[in-house]
Amino acid sequence: MAELSKKKHGVVRSTTRFCSCGQAVLYSTFENDVLLRGYDAFFCLRCDEWFESGCSDLRCEYCARRPLKPSHVPYEMLELVPKPPKPDDVLVEEDAERATESEPLSEDEKNNLARLFSFFTCHKN
Repeated sequence: MAELSKKKHGVVRSTTRFCSCGQAVLYSTFENDVLLRGYDAFFCLRCDEWFESGCSDLRCEYCARRPLKPSHVPYEMLELVPKPPKPDDVLVEEDAERATESEPLSEDEKNNLARLFSFFTCHKN
């Protein structure tokens, strides 16, 4: 039980996404190590609801172990400061304009977009 008390539930507060109740949405990080536990999902602390349902992979280290309610997480919550994205991970304005044109995206552009959006998907082994 002493092991549980040391670990923290790592969360990041969104500055752009809010629940219908008005509360800022929190993101349970995908960090899982000796100090942090995360479930790779967004939730509202006030409503005590996850925004995404878990995946169906019983071996998924995030979804398979995620409690039914955020309040059931057995670790004390620790609010983390989000890391700024690396310059090569940011979609620059030129690329955004080009992506709205009718020409197909190059493989590099597709890979950059996939890296950007992978942050919001379930991380499986």
